[in-house]
Amino acid sequence: MPKPRIPGALTPDRIGEILAAPFKRVYAVVGPDVFLRERVLAKLRDAFLKGEDTSIAFVSFRGPASPSESAALTPAMVLDEAETPPLFSRRKMVAVRRCDLFVRENAAAIARRIPRIPETCVLVLEGGAIGRRGGGARGGAGKSGGEESDENREAGGRRGASDLLDAVSKHGAIIECATPYATLYGSPAVSARSEMGRLVAEMGRERGLKLGDDAVVALIELAGERLAVIENEIEKLRVRFAAPGPELPPSARLESAGRSAAGTAAGRVSGTGAAAASGGAPGAAPIRISGRDVHETCADARQLHVFALADLIAARDRVRSLDALARLFEFGAADPYSGGKAVRDDKTIAILFLSAMFRTLGKIEAGRARLDAGGSFAEAGRAMGAWAGREEAAGRNAALWEKEDISAACETLLRADLDLKLSRASAQEILERLIFEICPSRQAPARR
Repeated sequence: MPKPRIPGALTPDRIGEILAAPFKRVYAVVGPDVFLRERVLAKLRDAFLKGEDTSIAFVSFRGPASPSESAALTPAMVLDEAETPPLFSRRKMVAVRRCDLFVRENAAAIARRIPRIPETCVLVLEGGAIGRRGGGARGGAGKSGGEESDENREAGGRRGASDLLDAVSKHGAIIECATPYATLYGSPAVSARSEMGRLVAEMGRERGLKLGDDAVVALIELAGERLAVIENEIEKLRVRFAAPGPELPPSARLESAGRSAAGTAAGRVSGTGAAAASGGAPGAAPIRISGRDVHETCADARQLHVFALADLIAARDRVRSLDALARLFEFGAADPYSGGKAVRDDKTIAILFLSAMFRTLGKIEAGRARLDAGGSFAEAGRAMGAWAGREEAAGRNAALWEKEDISAACETLLRADLDLKLSRASAQEILERLIFEICPSRQAPARR
């Protein structure tokens, strides 16, 4: 998993030990991956309210989407509910979903009342962020007439966010959800042994499917690392192969040979932790799914981000870069800032890519300079701002570039930008020429 940016935060892959420990008063489930946040919230709810009627014991609020809606949800509404012991159940969970704006405007009030939550109740704050620890408060001169200055309001907001983080860390836990890596360190290829690969295999087991390594890789490649899409495709596989019916995948091999027809029908449905959800008998063996089964059943819905193409070019991988470019123009470029909508205009995709590639070349230049100064690959990766655990691979990519290569690539990008404005060639043709010019036909070994 990507290293948490909030000090002391846990990651979703540690959900097992979180659920095994005694429950705490409050959990903050934050981060950019909405699917993982919803998954963690569901696991917390199912574990804490096991045996309870969730229609009574689970109370969910939705945070305001804009400042004009702030009055619709007040701290008193949420915290009064959380502080009130359950009346018709043994335990109660109160969740505020999409809590970003609610927390930002009421952080200090929430922090003060967290210690009052009884042991029979749990408060869950789910959203993109619950605040950041600010630096020193910036003072500002007060305005006449008793009005608070913008600087003082900003400083107060930072203090409130810091107080909330401290309160959650003291009385509960922060779980930071970022999309897991689909590749192993130092390799650009999707791997079933990666963090995302292990998560996808677990999602299959929950639905009574045993996904082979090739099936895991195929699902990730078809869905483009979008976990919500992967979940939908796994559900298709469950409906086709694990639901009661005559059809079995060509590669299906039940764990226990010689099952009776009735036992086989039950075995299609269930797996460890999934029998109740799928309707099968507990302990029945899961159905094995191969990569061929995935390709026959699932749609190719992958959307790449322009930075994914820039990373492949940084690795000077011509074949995979051309494949990624074709996918960008066929399926559109993923835009994380548009609520999941894809960018489909060819020239817009090309402009976004050129911008991403200029930024990537700037990082490569910083990494190359660190290598020339005698630094290691990991040090070069850190100079490039690579994620924790990706420094070595980023540094090796930087070692593939000489200063002359970086300068020539910048000139190629400038020519491509001019061609987009003046040439009659399509945006895809222009970027294909760019890849052929920047990426060598044969990969030279990395040199420091």
